[in-house]
Amino acid sequence: MSGDLSVDRLEIRHDALASIWAYPAHKLVHHQIHQALTTSQLRALLTAVSRTMNDYQLSKWLADDRQLTAVEATLYPWIEQVLVPRAVRAGWKYWALIRPHKADAAYVMHTISAKLAVSGVTVFVFENPKAAQAWLDAQDDRSVSSAPGSRGE
Repeated sequence: MSGDLSVDRLEIRHDALASIWAYPAHKLVHHQIHQALTTSQLRALLTAVSRTMNDYQLSKWLADDRQLTAVEATLYPWIEQVLVPRAVRAGWKYWALIRPHKADAAYVMHTISAKLAVSGVTVFVFENPKAAQAWLDAQDDRSVSSAPGSRGE
């Protein structure tokens, strides 16, 4: 992450599967997947992220999904009909997605991110956390900035 966010960091979750940190002064939630997750584990992680967004009134989400291996099709309706509306109501406006290494997981994340545009969420896909964090740091909840070295999806 760029800058020193450690002063503002709240550890929401940290275990062998994943971590979630909140940075309230920066309006940011950051999750990092550490290993393959089952559908129920992924759903629990995403639920915790959206709850954190709501609890701390966060608008920026840094999703480090490099270790995501698969997203079951059975999860799509829940993501579209429950998770996204809940997070948008909580104030979600910007999503910096770090692309999964696995091609099929990357494709799924591309599909989901493309659908977010209609929800008012601005999405950029990145290859590394530094670029993702720099782009989120530049967002002030009033404008959308292009991200050098990224691809808007």
